[in-house]
Amino acid sequence: MKYIILSLLFLTSCIDTEGIKNQKQVITSMATALGKKYPSVKSVDCQYLSKRLLRRDNRLVLVDARNIYQYDVSHIQRAIPLSKLHETHQSLDGREVIVYSTIGTRATKAILELAKSNQKTEFKNLFGGILDWLQCGEKIYKDNKEVKKIRFENDAWNIVPKGYESILP
Repeated sequence: MKYIILSLLFLTSCIDTEGIKNQKQVITSMATALGKKYPSVKSVDCQYLSKRLLRRDNRLVLVDARNIYQYDVSHIQRAIPLSKLHETHQSLDGREVIVYSTIGTRATKAILELAKSNQKTEFKNLFGGILDWLQCGEKIYKDNKEVKKIRFENDAWNIVPKGYESILP
C-alpha cells in the first residue's frame, strides 16, 4: 500500500496535475489507503461536514492541521488552526472535532495525539482532506470571503479543480 501511495505521488509530481482526468479518483485512492493504515481513526465525508456546518451548533469544532501559512491562504469556513485549538477551546469534552489536512495524513496524526489526552471527545478525519472538499464542489475562505487559492507544500499535492490557483513554496 505504501508503494501505491508513493507511486501516485510520484506520478502527480511528474505530470501537469490539471491533466489528471479523474482527480477525485486519485484523491479517493490516497485517502482510502490512509484509512486502511489507521483503521482506528474515524472519517467523515464532505457531505457530512457540509451538513454539519449548516447546523451551526457550537458542539462542532473544525480544525485545520495544515501549516499556518497554508491556513492563512485559505481554509474551510469556521476552521481554526491546530496550533490555536487549546487557546480557542479550553475543553473539548463532549464536542465533535473534525480535523482535516491536505489529504488526511497530518489530520490523522493530530487525531491520534489529541485522543490521548481527550478521551471524552469524538475526533474524526475529513476523508480526503481539503482536496476532496474542493472536489465535492465546496468552498474555501480567507477572512470570511470565498477564495480560489490554496497553498501546497509541494507540487505533488497540486490536485485542484479547474478555476483554482495553487500557491507553491
